[in-house]
Amino acid sequence: NYTFQGTGLQAPVCIEADVSSDWGWVYFGVRRSPLRTVEAVLWLAQALQRLERVRLIGLLAYEAQIAGVGDRRVGWKGPLVRILKRRSWKEVLTRRRTLVEALRQAGFSLELVNGGGTGSLPDTAGDPSVTEVAAGSAFFAPALFDHYEKVSFVPAAGFSLEIVRRPAQDLFTCHGGGYIASGAVGPEKLPRPWLPPSAHFLPHEGAGEVQTPVRIPTPPDFLRIGEPLYFRHAKAGELTQRFPVVWLVSGERAEAAFPTYAAYGEVWV
Repeated sequence: NYTFQGTGLQAPVCIEADVSSDWGWVYFGVRRSPLRTVEAVLWLAQALQRLERVRLIGLLAYEAQIAGVGDRRVGWKGPLVRILKRRSWKEVLTRRRTLVEALRQAGFSLELVNGGGTGSLPDTAGDPSVTEVAAGSAFFAPALFDHYEKVSFVPAAGFSLEIVRRPAQDLFTCHGGGYIASGAVGPEKLPRPWLPPSAHFLPHEGAGEVQTPVRIPTPPDFLRIGEPLYFRHAKAGELTQRFPVVWLVSGERAEAAFPTYAAYGEVWV
């Protein structure tokens, strides 16, 4: 409000509400906002209304526990996560619709109601209270989203690492590669060997800061020191954090190159 004083302008703002599921025995979701009730959201909305240079235009109610947690896993974890997601989704729908209705009944005109993400596109897109779904990762189809039952994407981006050593006939050590995705640490946050298809990490080394060894049981003859191996990133942000240029490839042709924000020395988070 202070920043916009004397400008004749209003700052458009969006309230974020928490739609995680807290069942006591487990907290299913992420800690993004202290606004968990209709009363809390209305209190903040009315406080913003009293500010001359601020205008409330929207509500963000992002169900990270649905959009960001893979449910196609080996063993007992997959069925358990699917049960938790089904139960939580019912709560998300009720809470988000209740919040939107309460704000509108209180006289607030919401230009946008944001929810969901790449991992929850089919569900969130069917919620009539939502006006937009954030689906940035879907355009790259990173490896994290290979572990979802309801969404399926074609990989559209990746990176290559140069082979610098060959410790054994079926082992290829690449330079760099430890581009770990954000969030709780686990195997699903590692980049994934992509091409050749049979390539896989060593379980006790994974992707390293300095080197990344990859095992290829029957390596093609053309793989030598200096050649690239291809990988997919786990999330969508690692490419632009680590590489200065993204090449657009069609078939076997590199059609264009675009600088990333890393090329400009930008660090936004």
